[in-house]
Amino acid sequence: MSQHRVNFTIPLRPVGKLDIEFTVCQDCHRFLVLLLRIGGGLACTAVFAVFLPTEWMAATHHWLGLGEFPDAPVTQYLARSVSVFYAMFGGLTILAARDVFRYGPVITYLALVTMVFGVVITGVDVVAEMPTYWILGEGPPTFVIGLVILLLNRRVQRYVGNTA
Repeated sequence: MSQHRVNFTIPLRPVGKLDIEFTVCQDCHRFLVLLLRIGGGLACTAVFAVFLPTEWMAATHHWLGLGEFPDAPVTQYLARSVSVFYAMFGGLTILAARDVFRYGPVITYLALVTMVFGVVITGVDVVAEMPTYWILGEGPPTFVIGLVILLLNRRVQRYVGNTA
């Protein structure tokens, strides 16, 4: 348990500046935890791709309009190892969501690398000549999600710093 736990109760006295900050912090805290849990949970589902039959990968590849799926050892390796990496990242994100006060620095790191990943993967997608829907649907939203996590986490950590 964290030593920085905040009791989320509504005060029964007149609302002051600290109470308003508390309400904002409470909302930021809840949204941050929710965002980390959802994002981490979605990333964890990538573990299923590790065991996905190659034929299913090829069918999905074709369905997405990416042409024929390259049948080569490096393709298998990359598809499955990236899936494991996503699942590990998701697990760490869910773990960090368990106590956003204690794991604030870890969440800051996760947010920053998510933002960097969003920028880098956009460049990779452009160079790889991925379809426009893929380029716009992967990198930019990833960057924005990382930015939102960073801002929410800074707000929550600032409140904890003012009350510790």
